Amino acid sequence: MKKIENEIGEYIKDNLVKIIYRVTIKYKGKDQIPIGILIEAQAINDKFSICRFCYNVQEGVKFQYSDGKIIKDSRIWSKILEKGSKITKVANKKKSKVNENYIINTKTKKFHLLDKNCSKLDNVLLQNIQETTAKQKDLLDAGLKRCKECMKE
Repeated sequence: MKKIENEIGEYIKDNLVKIIYRVTIKYKGKDQIPIGILIEAQAINDKFSICRFCYNVQEGVKFQYSDGKIIKDSRIWSKILEKGSKITKVANKKKSKVNENYIINTKTKKFHLLDKNCSKLDNVLLQNIQETTAKQKDLLDAGLKRCKECMKE
């Protein structure tokens, strides 16, 4: 999806045109998880148009679309969960002593403190960024490394 969005964005920037853009979620039968999305873009007063389908796939993950179960998960999150970490979206004050908010660069396998605005994350593609609230020890146990810039002790 990102590749198609970038293609559209580049065309807009290079040609200074206005685009009508539509994204439609597609399901198969009564599946609970979408099989993908249809992306459509048409330039106004120009011949540019795109109509592409993006399948709902993620590297290392296999879905059972009918009930939403994840059949196979080899992402870093599954490794963290196997270690017994309680990853939560929002940490309350009690948990903040144990859990902290981090940003993980999935390409370099390094984690950064969320509130430090680390300069090492400035040029990282959004597709390589994941946020989590976890214990630092669990991230290290999962094979991730601390950022030396924002996690100076």
